[in-house]
Amino acid sequence: MPRRGALLYRQTALMTSEGGCLRVRFETLGVRILFVGLVLGLVAGIVWFPVWSGGGTSMRILLGYIANEPLAFVLDRLLPAAAVIGVLGACLLEVGRGRVVRESGRRLDRERFALIAAIAAEGAVLGLFVFASSFGMDLLLVDAAIGIAVTVAVGSYLFWTSERMVGASAKPVRLAAFGTACFSAALAFSVSVALEVPAARAWDTVSVLDVMRWLFGEISLGLWIMAYAMIVGRSRITASPIATAT
Repeated sequence: MPRRGALLYRQTALMTSEGGCLRVRFETLGVRILFVGLVLGLVAGIVWFPVWSGGGTSMRILLGYIANEPLAFVLDRLLPAAAVIGVLGACLLEVGRGRVVRESGRRLDRERFALIAAIAAEGAVLGLFVFASSFGMDLLLVDAAIGIAVTVAVGSYLFWTSERMVGASAKPVRLAAFGTACFSAALAFSVSVALEVPAARAWDTVSVLDVMRWLFGEISLGLWIMAYAMIVGRSRITASPIATAT
């Protein structure tokens, strides 16, 4: 019996060790894929640069001037590809974390709550877009308001996840990234308000605000890339312990 108990203990320890290594691999792969998504988002933002013309009365994104195929086809799909890759990386990262250690052993914490909130808010945006297209409605302000919620949720997830992995390292960079992202979302909402109110359509002001919105959004992505490049470069990812039932 003692020998059998020792053998069972060794098998259990081996399975636990292998499970921990597997979770580390998932988490490592997830953060790298998330990093790729951030880079693609930065590149996609460049082709979505707002080009205002006609004295500031019309706007066309930079992608609209690119007609060469297959370049236009690829660039047109960079933004959704960045979103899909980013969500995939975040999901793999969370799978790698396993069960969050709490007194109750629950699986939901602030990072995962922020991720779920971001996905739900983005789903609401897509749903509203389909609804508005079907009934010919203009929901620009609602879309901009939900966009702020998406920005806050995504920024919170990126901030808390990087904080969990590297602690206080590069905290000013993360704070600057989160702040500029929120400011960009606020500018986007201001542009939407100006476009919805005919009396407030001072096109020169709208065009300046829109370019500033784009600029701060790109700066935020660049800062997030810097923060997560440090995480990928340092490889300071460790397996999160699994809570056991008592």
